[in-house]
Amino acid sequence: MASNEELRQLSQYLEKVREEERVRIARELHDDLGSTLTGVKWSIAMAIDRAQEAALPADAQLARASQLLDSAVDTMRRIISDLRPSVLDHLGVWTAIEWYAGQIEERTGLPCKVSIAAEVAAIEVDPERATAMFRIVQEALSNFVRHARASRAEIRIRREAGAVMIAVEDDGVGIADDALIKTESWGLLGMQERAARFGGSITLSRGVREGTILVLRMPV
Repeated sequence: MASNEELRQLSQYLEKVREEERVRIARELHDDLGSTLTGVKWSIAMAIDRAQEAALPADAQLARASQLLDSAVDTMRRIISDLRPSVLDHLGVWTAIEWYAGQIEERTGLPCKVSIAAEVAAIEVDPERATAMFRIVQEALSNFVRHARASRAEIRIRREAGAVMIAVEDDGVGIADDALIKTESWGLLGMQERAARFGGSITLSRGVREGTILVLRMPV
């Protein structure tokens, strides 16, 4: 029977493979499908321009096709960002967290404030650790949006005793007692495995008056 440590190592390996696969798919979508859609967009635009130059009646179907294509491009970009946001690789985890909070506001209308202490903003985080931290925050915010019925969310990031503390809090309905015990109900097991790989930890609790607080402690 496999030991707990062997199972943990297997889980960490599988998560690394999944992340690499996300990167590969995002790159292929951008390079291959993105180029194809750009070519189709150019062809439709050329057809519309030629019709206008020839004083031909406007083709409503071409105009509709152009609108649908714009929608497809927007969807592709959103999928690529969800798979692997380029801001994470180019500008770092702190900017990526701010960017994702903005995406949550834009998509759901849920205000999401981010506060990053100055001493944290100066920390450079290695790529694998940065990915783990970003994915944990992403999962926490996604859970709040799906389950909390909140009117706002807040992310507070500070440094404490050689670690970065990331608190993700909402003002929603709060978490039931059984959910605090059954970690799988909030997808906590996956977040805990991500954190444990780098010596980090996750805690989940109710707010002082309402809502839920998830805290990630990650050594840096």
